[in-house]
Amino acid sequence: MEDAVSSSESKSAKENEKILPQRALAILAFLVIGFTLLIVWCFYQSFNNLESLKAEALLKRTDIVLKEYPSWFYFDKKNSKIVTVKFITNEDKNNLLKLIDINSIAYQDFKESVDRLAYDSISLRSKILVYLLLIGGLAATLGVQIRTIFDFIGRVCYKENLDINVWWPYYLLRPLMGFLVGALVIILSKAKILSGIANDGDENLLWIAISTLAGFGVVDVVKRLRTVSKALFGRDADD
Repeated sequence: MEDAVSSSESKSAKENEKILPQRALAILAFLVIGFTLLIVWCFYQSFNNLESLKAEALLKRTDIVLKEYPSWFYFDKKNSKIVTVKFITNEDKNNLLKLIDINSIAYQDFKESVDRLAYDSISLRSKILVYLLLIGGLAATLGVQIRTIFDFIGRVCYKENLDINVWWPYYLLRPLMGFLVGALVIILSKAKILSGIANDGDENLLWIAISTLAGFGVVDVVKRLRTVSKALFGRDADD
């Protein structure tokens, strides 16, 4: 009788040992999914905010006639103002002044408005950079989550050896590392330190794509960054 009770208790203990890890894995899976959805929402909001950034300057005259202008610039004739969604360089300013006939009576008014627009776009530049770094970090975090979900399924369903006590730093710190790497990759790319990046399309989508790939292969990117740092600052004597 005692042996039967002992056997029953042992069986129950083994079942509990099996149930607890399954519960822990289920909780971890829901946390990964929830965090991924949160990142998607933050990414969506940040991207919308980036796309809505603009600077504008009012025009005194309403009889201005412009030639075809670039996509980042807009002439709101109804409200007598000009709008830009990017930082205006000296080259951009010169190109904008070519949109109107230099002999036009409205030329001076347009020139003054373009000057004000170029000045106001300086603050726009810093805002764009901040949002770009934020979006780059979030995009890289999404890349990390794609890799995390893939690894989670592989270890739970195929290898069946996911030990939460061992792997919890991976799931906790990897998204943070991905965010930082994504922002850093954008900084290095815009500074021309990382080469081989061509841009024939939408610049914002380019940075998003680069950051997402960087997050997916965050370990490889960190190794590449280590190589870059050694090339810039030299190697240790024992390397």
